[in-house]
Amino acid sequence: MTDIFVASIEDAYLLSEKQPELKLSDFSIEHLSEKRKKSLLGGRALLQHILSCRYNLKQLPVIEKLEHGKPYFFDHKGIFFNISHSTDWIVIAVGGYHQGIDLEFVKKRHDFEGLKARVLSPLERAWLDKFSLEDQMSEFTRLWTIKECLIKVSGLGLVGISDIRADLENHRVESRSNDPGVLASLRFDEIVDAGLSWLTYYFQNKSEKISLYQLSDFDFKEVTPAANIHYLSVN
Repeated sequence: MTDIFVASIEDAYLLSEKQPELKLSDFSIEHLSEKRKKSLLGGRALLQHILSCRYNLKQLPVIEKLEHGKPYFFDHKGIFFNISHSTDWIVIAVGGYHQGIDLEFVKKRHDFEGLKARVLSPLERAWLDKFSLEDQMSEFTRLWTIKECLIKVSGLGLVGISDIRADLENHRVESRSNDPGVLASLRFDEIVDAGLSWLTYYFQNKSEKISLYQLSDFDFKEVTPAANIHYLSVN
C-alpha cells in the first residue's frame, strides 16, 4: 500500500516551526536561498508529520543516501519514501516498498527540439511530434515525470535514464533498471489549485489501493484523485 501526501511549501514550512527538534541529517541549508530553505525544511517537516501520523514515529529517522543520491531511512528499512518539489508544492510517497514520485509544472523549454533529441528515444519523439507545439510541452512534461519517477525508484539517478523507453501509444514502459510495476500519471492541477502540471507515481500493481491526502490546517484530508488517470505497465 502506498500513501501520497500533497502540501504547499508554505503549509509544510509552518509544520517545521512546530517541530524544533527536526534534524536535517543529510544536508546543509546555510548556503541556500530562502525559498529553497523553506522547500527543504517543509519537505522534511511534512515527512516527519506523515511518519508521526501513520507510523507513530515522533522524530524524523536518520536519513542516508545511496551511491546516486537516493535517500532512505537508516534505522527503519521497512518504510520507504520519495519526495518531489516543484514551484510552490511538495509531494511525498510513503509505503512498504521502493517509492518513486515526480511532480513537474509545464513550462517553455529553451531549444525544445534539441532537448527532445537529447533525452527522448526515436519512438518517443515520433509520438510527441503528433501533437501541436502547445500540447507537446504538456506531453513532454508528462513523459519527463515518467522517466524521473522510474529513475527515483531504481535509485540510479540520471545514469539510468537511457534504460527507460516509453511507448505511450500502447501504455507501457520498458526499463531494465526497474522491477515490473505500474505508473500512474495525472494532471496535478485537477486536484489542487495550481498551474498546468503533471504528477506521476509508481506502485506494484493496479489493484493496489493508492490514497491521496492534502495537508490542510496541520491535518491530512483525503483528496479524490483526478478522473483521468493514465496508467502504464512497467516491463
